[in-house]
Order: sequence, then C-alpha cells, then structure tokens
Amino acid sequence: MNPEIHNLLIALRDNEMAISRLYRQFAESFPEDAEFWAKMSYQEISHGEDIDQLRELTAAGKLLLGRSTLRNQAVLTSITYINTLTDECRAGRLPKKKAYALALDLENALIEKKFLDVFDFSTAGHYKSIQMKLVAETENHRKWISAMLKELG
Repeated sequence: MNPEIHNLLIALRDNEMAISRLYRQFAESFPEDAEFWAKMSYQEISHGEDIDQLRELTAAGKLLLGRSTLRNQAVLTSITYINTLTDECRAGRLPKKKAYALALDLENALIEKKFLDVFDFSTAGHYKSIQMKLVAETENHRKWISAMLKELG
C-alpha cells in the first residue's frame, strides 16, 4: 500500500480515537449526561476499529481505494484541535452548551463526511456493511447531539 494512503488511514483512525477521548472527557465533565457521552465514545472507538479493518482489507487488495481529496495534514490538524478541546474541557473551560455545539461541529466536519471516500465500495459488496454502519452511526450522532443541544436551549 502506498505509504501516503497508509498514513492517512492511520490518521483517520487516530481522529476517531481523539473524538472518543473528547467524548469520554465530556462524560466526566458533565456527569448528568455521562451515559450519552459514554455511548458516543464507545461508538467512536468502534469507528476507529472499522477504519483499521478497512485499511487491512485495502492492504490485502480486497478493497480498492476511492478518489478522496482528504489529506493527512488536514486530519492531523483535526486531531490537534480535538486534543485542545479535550484539555479545555478537562480544565473546566468548556461550558456544557458549547461542548455540545463543538461536538456537533466535529460530527458535521468535512473529515467525518469524506473519510469513506478513501475507499471504493462499488465493487466490494460484502464490505459495504461497514460503510453503511459508519454512515448510519455518524448520522445518528448528528441527530442525537442536535436533539440534546436543542434541549439546552
């Protein structure tokens, strides 16, 4: 596998793990919503594992690459930003409503919308279930966070 693509896929997995850590911090900082954020955090870990599986399938030649314009540096910048948010929340400098708004921004970010473009699922029917799961769960995250944000007023 092309080293640039390999590094991009590793960074995409790391991005999901950074989001998971942020959501775990939200669970700790906002204990009244801990169950919500713990579920979200767990699903982000699962997304990272799914990306690893897709990377392995691509390396084995079982899944072809798509036509993504996503670049490794953009993902690394995202990870740095997410880690900063995690630190801000841990330090008590991130109000609850802002945390929800930022989480929604992350779920709506270009990286979340475009990371599956790295792969070509058109000829990989039995791997399409992974794609469908990731798309559905990310869309659910958007809906759930939006609903919670609405409740906060």
